[in-house]
Amino acid sequence: MASVLKVDALQGVTAAGSILVTGEGNSTTTNLQQGLAKVWLNYIQQTPAVRDSFNVSGVTDTATGKYAPAYTNSMNSALYSATCNSIGYHNHIENASGASSEASMTSGDCDIQGNDSGNTTADSALTCFVAHGDLA
Repeated sequence: MASVLKVDALQGVTAAGSILVTGEGNSTTTNLQQGLAKVWLNYIQQTPAVRDSFNVSGVTDTATGKYAPAYTNSMNSALYSATCNSIGYHNHIENASGASSEASMTSGDCDIQGNDSGNTTADSALTCFVAHGDLA
């Protein structure tokens, strides 16, 4: 018979913010907090409209094909993993010069640029963005 565990909060014994989960095969563990997405966004830039999000306080549409989601709770530093993609477009994290670079990632937001199939900066119909790392 399967069991159901119902709780409102989990807390580690050794460190309150650290819980290890045993992985498949029972031979390795994963830190639960490190594996969770800290920010995600489902965004239509053509409208522009946020369809759904987590830990996003707003999105600034900075120019055609360029936007920046701002985080409700900042990341610990600018050294986190951010990924974005869209339907029919190429998206990348960009800096002020338009080149892909970590310089466009701060602890509080990330600059994203979308290009169409001809590599021209363009507003995307649907973009999904996710960030993993440590919150401040």
